[in-house]
Amino acid sequence: MAFGELSESGLGIPQDYDAAKTWYKKAANLGNADAMGNLGALFENGRGGPQNLETAREWYAKGAALNGRVAMHHLGAMFENGRSAPKNLSEAKFWFERAAALEYSPALTDLGRLYLVGAGVPKNYTRARISFEQAAKIGNPDAMNHLGMLLGREHPRSPLQSRIR
Repeated sequence: MAFGELSESGLGIPQDYDAAKTWYKKAANLGNADAMGNLGALFENGRGGPQNLETAREWYAKGAALNGRVAMHHLGAMFENGRSAPKNLSEAKFWFERAAALEYSPALTDLGRLYLVGAGVPKNYTRARISFEQAAKIGNPDAMNHLGMLLGREHPRSPLQSRIR
């Protein structure tokens, strides 16, 4: 799968989505769940060929069935945004939770965001904060940003601070 990642990113070699797709497909056909998630992302974004959301979802589902956290997260995002399937926030939450249980920081961040805004779940700032904190500890900058905004909401500035600008 390393050749696929190098081909996709262009690190050290010319960026080549077709080559990335070839290498990911080889690894996916050997049962590599991460490759299935990466291959799905190429199809979802139309890299290395035309965009094909149905094929992307199929690869995500295969990877998720093998506990691939990248695939689970992407599958959750497809359900959250109604891409290739009707929008289904409870299904999105299900996949985000599965990937988050494997300490995948983007899934932890998206799960926290669902709780922050009450998308498909009741608003719950405590659950949002816990998810953001876990993702931030792993080094996710989006989670750090959300955590900062949430903590600012929990501890609003005093009237004196709001006059100082």
